[in-house]
Amino acid sequence: MAKDYHIRGYNTPQMAKVADHYKKILGIPDAEYVDIVNIIEFKVSKIYPNFRFIIKRDQDFPDEAFTDFENDSILVRESIYIAASEGDAKSRMILAHELGHYLLHRDKGAPKMHKTRDGAYDSIKELNSTESAEDQADMFAQHFLVLPALAFDLKEDALSLARFAKVPLHTAKTAISAAKRLSLRELTQRPHKQT
Repeated sequence: MAKDYHIRGYNTPQMAKVADHYKKILGIPDAEYVDIVNIIEFKVSKIYPNFRFIIKRDQDFPDEAFTDFENDSILVRESIYIAASEGDAKSRMILAHELGHYLLHRDKGAPKMHKTRDGAYDSIKELNSTESAEDQADMFAQHFLVLPALAFDLKEDALSLARFAKVPLHTAKTAISAAKRLSLRELTQRPHKQT
């Protein structure tokens, strides 16, 4: 079974910039709503031509989703794929988490980086968020799905942010907390339109 891995990672402001960087590469720099299914299905392979997104029947696949570095792919249960396509917040986070693993950890040498259903990453649970591959993928997913400028605009209304970005409420609250940091100020400012 897969475990969490020790990596040298990013702190919150650094990860926000990494997510912003990938959003620019994927052609969605200022997207307030990220169509994560479309990104994984159609856009990632334009940057990484060997990438494959594989949807597995639930009865054939015990995990919700999995990043397979050896085969350059992300595998997902059909039910998670369908739910994410319909805007389910948890399922969208699962896909964004796996995209985080793929983009952040594909060259790190670990063949499998995800927490199993039975919590098999407990053996190194003392890792902090900048050392844990799992925490890094979670942090990436949050910053990728929630535009910091939108989180700052809705800083008094986490529920509206969660509904608009279609993320879990706890993710919206964390995004708002991050957006209030001075270190993220450049990402929370909306570009001024030229008249």
